[in-house]
Amino acid sequence: GGNTYTPGPITFNDVTITGYSGSSTLVGTMTVNGNLAVGSTSSSPPTSLNGGTVEAKGNVTFSSYGLLGSTFIRIVGSSNQTITGSSSAYIPRIEVASTGGTVTYAGSLLFYTNYTFTSGTLAAGSSLLRFANTSTIVPGTVSYNNVLFYGGPVTFTLSGTLTTNGTLTVGSSSTNPKYINGGTLEAYGDVYLNNY
Repeated sequence: GGNTYTPGPITFNDVTITGYSGSSTLVGTMTVNGNLAVGSTSSSPPTSLNGGTVEAKGNVTFSSYGLLGSTFIRIVGSSNQTITGSSSAYIPRIEVASTGGTVTYAGSLLFYTNYTFTSGTLAAGSSLLRFANTSTIVPGTVSYNNVLFYGGPVTFTLSGTLTTNGTLTVGSSSTNPKYINGGTLEAYGDVYLNNY
């Protein structure tokens, strides 16, 4: 933690972002043509990366405790990409803006801030998308498998229509309930309203 990274105009192959707590700063845009691996080794709190943008053109994996902070991750490949998550791995602000191929979601994807699907073809498979913190969600015109809104009290702002072919679950963990404002939830599978 405490480092500043200025990638400049060069392009990187494989990149791993990790650390034990702490906060670092990214200045400018880091372009990753190979695999991007993101995983803090601490949960109290996870590593934070602030500022700048990471443009990922290969596969992206969020493991362990993921990453917090304001850094913007963009999925911008022109061929197939797989985005893999795990139950405890936070995903920071992210946009999928694929220009070709198919973007495949795998595992449990824990979005902790804004999520946008701008362009591309999505293969949702058996994935689970989890939204757990106040955020703006722009789901695009693709269909998702399982989606879970939880935590509380939080407010989600939905722009557009979020379509689920699997299970849609909404459940606040607080007696102060969550709010989902705007947009449409379109469910083709089971719907569960849990807790508060």
